[in-house]
Amino acid sequence: MLGHNPNLELEIVATDRLVDIVDEGFDAGIWLGESLRDGMTAVKMKLRLKFAAVGSPAYFEEKGIPETPADLSGHICVRNMYPSGVGYPWTFGRDGEEIHVEVTGPVALHDHELMIETAIAGVALAYVWEDRARPYVESGRLISCLADWITPEDWLYLYYPTRRYISAGLRAVIDALRAASD
Repeated sequence: MLGHNPNLELEIVATDRLVDIVDEGFDAGIWLGESLRDGMTAVKMKLRLKFAAVGSPAYFEEKGIPETPADLSGHICVRNMYPSGVGYPWTFGRDGEEIHVEVTGPVALHDHELMIETAIAGVALAYVWEDRARPYVESGRLISCLADWITPEDWLYLYYPTRRYISAGLRAVIDALRAASD
């Protein structure tokens, strides 16, 4: 995208915080799923994310490897939090059934890198983006579990106000995303 648009400048703010892009002066935002309020347009991005449940070899040696989401009740887990402090469950699915597990554990975090470090330390299991955990799983520092129970998350979408002037830069981003999705 930048190679085809040498004058394009992007300013990116990465946060898990819920942001009102209009009130905060952003041209666009990226969100998981197409659920939008009135007056917004969404463009599907090619990327689809997936979670992974991971733990260290030492943790699994001591506690065993869970084979079903119900087995997590006997494990120490990192509780996932949004930056607002609101928690979210670990989500699994199989045969069309979606299962939400409210895990327990002494640590609650909203940063996936800290969750990974906690799992590597053998303190608890972590539920993180699969792409972030992959290098640690490939190196043997972490082991993935419950992979057959984890389904891909919804698509990522770029969203922007429908009734607002669209700059040439945002138009270039939208066009590039649409071309990549075809």
